[in-house]
Amino acid sequence: MLDAFKDFSEGVLGKGVVRCKDTTGFIANRIGCFAMQQVMWLTLEEGLGFDEVDAMTGQAIGRPKSATFRLCDLVGVDLMVQVGKNFAGELAHDEQAAVFKLPGFIEEMVKRGWWGDKKGQGFYKKIKSDKGTEFLTLDPKTFEYRPRCEAQFASLAAASRLADPAERMRSLCAAGDKAGAFVWKHLSALICYAANRVPEIADDIVTIDHAMKWGYNYELGPFETWDRWACAKPPRAWGRKAAKCPGLCANCSRPAGLPFTRDARPGGSTSTCPERFPARAHGGQGHQPAAAAQGR
Repeated sequence: MLDAFKDFSEGVLGKGVVRCKDTTGFIANRIGCFAMQQVMWLTLEEGLGFDEVDAMTGQAIGRPKSATFRLCDLVGVDLMVQVGKNFAGELAHDEQAAVFKLPGFIEEMVKRGWWGDKKGQGFYKKIKSDKGTEFLTLDPKTFEYRPRCEAQFASLAAASRLADPAERMRSLCAAGDKAGAFVWKHLSALICYAANRVPEIADDIVTIDHAMKWGYNYELGPFETWDRWACAKPPRAWGRKAAKCPGLCANCSRPAGLPFTRDARPGGSTSTCPERFPARAHGGQGHQPAAAAQGR
């Protein structure tokens, strides 16, 4: 039945199909919500402004211009809180469960009715001025809005001149300024998180990459990013603060330097890692597969 649904969705509807497990958030929202929440906590940790971080987490790393906080305003801060509470309640077993807990200032935004675009203000506030339409940026410490400012990091300016998203990421992560450190911390955390979700949410890594590209409009999925940015090196060899090597990397029998994914057929990729992992790899009888269609 799943094969028939996949054939119909791809051949008739023109949709890309990913097969996922029946888990909280399925694939794209599990990875995507982690990415957004991790950026929020990292923003507070690094003491950066929402506008500065959006400049780092949008087109600079191969994602839509809405980046992180602008995307939250578009989706709705109130909805983000509901999803966050659901994830925090159902993912207590997750090694990154703390990331899904919402910073206190976000719940205060909801109480004040600052839900994003549908309420006229959220992380940003749109106003009319003599200069036309302007966006103000929320300061979570004072709960006041200030003029939006351009991120002043040389690494961002240098990366913006590079057409290839992997080259932009590589350039940023090699930089010694705050933008370079922020992007490295975010991408390395995201890659490790995605690697640790196999086979919990999907049986193969290409499925996760497809879900993120079709569902969240990433230019590169997490594993393509690993291949092209980090040259398929394990996290401990990335050159900055050591990261725990994901079990997927330890379990993979590919030769050193061989990429996780490779283009082997028109319009798709295949994996050089094991395509299927037994249910015992994550305990119990395993999760029942489900199918989800994503627009391309």
